[in-house]
Amino acid sequence: MANTEALRRTYTDHYEHVRSIVPPQRLLNFHPKNGWEPLCEFLGKEAPTNEPFPRINEAKSTVRLHYFIVVLRLVHITGPYFGAMAAAGIAYGVARWFKK
Repeated sequence: MANTEALRRTYTDHYEHVRSIVPPQRLLNFHPKNGWEPLCEFLGKEAPTNEPFPRINEAKSTVRLHYFIVVLRLVHITGPYFGAMAAAGIAYGVARWFKK
């Protein structure tokens, strides 16, 4: 993941490969900023008039999602250690309680 040039090359190679094997009439070069119209026309459907095109992949929501994933991974990785620390803390508290 650290080699951004290799990632870019892989990305563009993949798109070139797809474009080389899919017939043009079956291939939609689509960008979400174009909205419903090109997508619905390609699918032979009517474009929704009362529903805005979903924009869930905006930078702000993507950053939030990545933050959430990092927090989940940290909890998953450090969970057993926190459990052990909590058990040790409880044992220490109980020992002090009975020493009184």
